Amino acid sequence: MGPANIVAYPNHLAEFTWSGQQLTCMYQRQYIESASRFADAPTIDAEYRQALDLFDELLNDPRFYVQMTFEPGDMQFVHNHSLLHDRTRFVDHLDPAARRHLLRLWMSLPGDRELDPVFAQRYGSTTVGDRGGISVGNAVPIISLEP
Repeated sequence: MGPANIVAYPNHLAEFTWSGQQLTCMYQRQYIESASRFADAPTIDAEYRQALDLFDELLNDPRFYVQMTFEPGDMQFVHNHSLLHDRTRFVDHLDPAARRHLLRLWMSLPGDRELDPVFAQRYGSTTVGDRGGISVGNAVPIISLEP
């Protein structure tokens, strides 16, 4: 499969996009179905729905995913544009002292992959190293590791 096999809709953040020779995937079924309420969004016909159903089936097949449980001190690095990832539902503790404490950091490092210009509507920019988020300039960010 190559760039010619992917349908692009102007100004729509497609599930799959090509930039150069790199495939980028941003898949969230709820976003696709929610967007269908707009007149200029791609139509979810029976064939499209069947493809989404098959994709979901494959994504949820234990032969094709890794499941992990975080423990205190664990770190996980995931590239949002080349690895599909999700989390299971959870119920947090009523006791504030026992609640989960998860820190997330989105990074765009030097040498990161290029993104299709349509991603600018999500990040503000597709420039490597400047894709939204918090810019701290010369300040040293301080993040409490304690909940």
